[in-house]
Amino acid sequence: MKNYIHHKRVKTILFSLIFLLLLLTSGYGEENKTVRVVCSIMDTSSTGYKSGYSYEYFQRIAYITGWKYEYVYADFSTALKMLENGEVDIKDNLSYTDERAEFISYSEYPQGEEDYYLFTSVNNRDLLHENLENLNGKKVAVSKGSFQENAFKKWLIQHNINVEIIETTGSNATFEALNRGEVSGIVYPGTNDARGYVPVANIGHSDFYFGVSKKRPDILNELNEALRKIQTLNPSFNDALYKKYESFDAASLILTEEEYEYANNLKEIKIGILDDYLPFSTEEKGEVKGVVTYIADCIKEMTSDSNNLQISYKTYSTYLDMIQGLKDKEVNIVFPVTSDFYYSEFNQILESEEIFELSMSLIYRDYNEDVTSKIAVTKHSPSQRIYVNNNYPDSEIIEYDTPEECFESVLAGIATSTIFNSFRAELFFNTTKFWTLKEISLPKHASMCFAVNKDDRTFLNILNNQILRIDNYELINKTYDYLKIMNTYTVEDFIREYRELIFFLSIILVFTVIITLVISIIRERKHKEALKNSLLMETKHVMARLAIDEAMESGSWEMEFDKYGNFLSCYWSDQFRRLLGYTDENDFPNKLESWSNLIVPEDKEHSLNVLFDSAIDTTGSKGYNLEHRLITKDRGIRWFRAGGKAVKKVVDDKIIYYGAFQDINETKLAQEKAYNDSINDSLTGLKNRRAHDAFVTELEKDAKPFVCVISIDLNGLKNANDEYGHAAGDELILGAAQCLSKAFDGIGNVYRMGGDEFEVLSTDHNVDFKSAIENLNQICENWHGVYVKELTMSIGVAWGENVTRLLFEEIVKTADERMYEDKRLFYQQSGRNRRKQR
Repeated sequence: MKNYIHHKRVKTILFSLIFLLLLLTSGYGEENKTVRVVCSIMDTSSTGYKSGYSYEYFQRIAYITGWKYEYVYADFSTALKMLENGEVDIKDNLSYTDERAEFISYSEYPQGEEDYYLFTSVNNRDLLHENLENLNGKKVAVSKGSFQENAFKKWLIQHNINVEIIETTGSNATFEALNRGEVSGIVYPGTNDARGYVPVANIGHSDFYFGVSKKRPDILNELNEALRKIQTLNPSFNDALYKKYESFDAASLILTEEEYEYANNLKEIKIGILDDYLPFSTEEKGEVKGVVTYIADCIKEMTSDSNNLQISYKTYSTYLDMIQGLKDKEVNIVFPVTSDFYYSEFNQILESEEIFELSMSLIYRDYNEDVTSKIAVTKHSPSQRIYVNNNYPDSEIIEYDTPEECFESVLAGIATSTIFNSFRAELFFNTTKFWTLKEISLPKHASMCFAVNKDDRTFLNILNNQILRIDNYELINKTYDYLKIMNTYTVEDFIREYRELIFFLSIILVFTVIITLVISIIRERKHKEALKNSLLMETKHVMARLAIDEAMESGSWEMEFDKYGNFLSCYWSDQFRRLLGYTDENDFPNKLESWSNLIVPEDKEHSLNVLFDSAIDTTGSKGYNLEHRLITKDRGIRWFRAGGKAVKKVVDDKIIYYGAFQDINETKLAQEKAYNDSINDSLTGLKNRRAHDAFVTELEKDAKPFVCVISIDLNGLKNANDEYGHAAGDELILGAAQCLSKAFDGIGNVYRMGGDEFEVLSTDHNVDFKSAIENLNQICENWHGVYVKELTMSIGVAWGENVTRLLFEEIVKTADERMYEDKRLFYQQSGRNRRKQR
């Protein structure tokens, strides 16, 4: 084994040296020469991101030749004509024919190889390949002038079949003819584009090449040299590229007559599932939820009359119970099962084709070299144990009854880590109890599939046939839907998680109420005594005034009112004058206006009202304790706290009012800063969820005439973190914040709700929000970071008039739904491999 590894390393080094030498000697081409290409096997997302079989092939060629590409978009027949006329230099994906070779040059090496199939729709299942005579008299569509048209004609002659061939102008027209029922079948390559259609028979295959304009022999020579170097360095390059982009295998979808009859005679499928295992499966109040329901609907299509096929479910609490239920034939199929052929052989069950490839996460508290020394696993999850044994054979395994206990063990430091798939890990990380734990993605993935009994091979073949038809992108979207359910943190979850704390706080609250009542009664009695002795204490107040001023850096004051509350006179201490920048009675007379004229206009009316209301109140129910701003002589506007106590003289029926002003400017500014920090996100500087909640609180008091909610979710944050680290993730979040701030400046407030979620709130009904979002998309398109080169967002918009809190929640819900629909379309468009007909 050691010799094998040594030789493999030497071989890898030699290949790298050869590739380096090839690059160093590839100076035959003109650097940055512009080459016009038609790249039909390419997908371009809404953001301009390109990918696909031919696109990557062209890029590999450019690494050697130094070419710069100008992409030309045209249908198949137009592209051929442009190639013949020299309007384009290269077209990909061309089969060889003698007729084409007269006006097109072909590359020396093939670009790839593919098979051609006769496809039909799910409504024409009578066209079995064992009964090909059923094709007689049918209409079949095929692209005009394509290689497969000639191949199909030869196949018809070989099998003595007579059909009416309908020639179409390209792949779109071909599929549309079948979808409209104008033809019974189509001839098309077995590529990803053909997913969802039923293959009837393989009618031929061929290599396909790069076609070069005969007017550009220089390009042909450079192309052939580049292809030679690619094939020399990596002889399996074409196969690897095909597996990456064109994994669809139409041949495996052709049913035998036996399998077709079996499927049509099938009346019920009993599916065993794990309970409480979202996003895959669960049962709530008799209703089954999870992506298993979407997969089951896809499986129903295995029969020509899917409405009569009944799907039933039986839930199991543990993985072992579910496998035993399958072996006991309580059910004839179970999901989900972790793919492991040894385990399946041991249990005498058969695995289906892979449905999910799950990324696995290592959950830990403290990262060090012993982080995998003690790994917590659940007793009833053999798949978890198998993964640990296969990848961490030297680790000590600690068993627990539930996944939650595994997390608690790591949190307590008993186990150094635990391992779960990323979906399940996310469920626990949404619980505040485990927020201190950390997660890292593992390089080895786990596969999930169905399982059937060992003697159900025919059923397994049919099942695999249907699994291969499943739209992986739609399956991913369904998974996201159930992830949202997993991530919903309800009041019940909070109560269940903190029930001991809530009980303890409830006891404290009741005790506090009782103590407060007792203290109130005692204070009321003391207050009555204090009123009797207030006149005796007056002289003491005067004597203590200077001491209070000096100790608290405050300035005392004294006012007189008649019994009706009319102002008579006032006295300002020198310490109070100094706080305001004055020296004595000459520049700050003992007049009410000396103080009241310094109150900032916004605070003045309220300050005076509070003063006069409290002055004439001798019951103590209206105390004078007020914060307001004063315009000082030499220090600008500053915050002061004013307080006072009214004492009524018995002799002349006057009300004497004592109090003090204290400079609280630094404290107030610190409070304002703390508040601003609390309502602003520390990373982006945007308003945070607390600020958002304050807006919602205002709606409880007064409805807004108009509110627009824009729900925004940043795309690709997890991939950025996984591939480039959290610095890239932070860069992406900051970039999103900058783009949003720029786009909605003057329009509304931008909030970071957490993670990659943002929200914009606007109360301006005159804004053109469609234009604002178009502007946002343009700003995002122009953004480029150091670690991440592009930034996209999924967006949903909703608005309403006379918005209360209840209506606001409905608007938010609508905006979120539209945003998730936008995200679904984004992943569908950016992930699907689109291939145009040759």
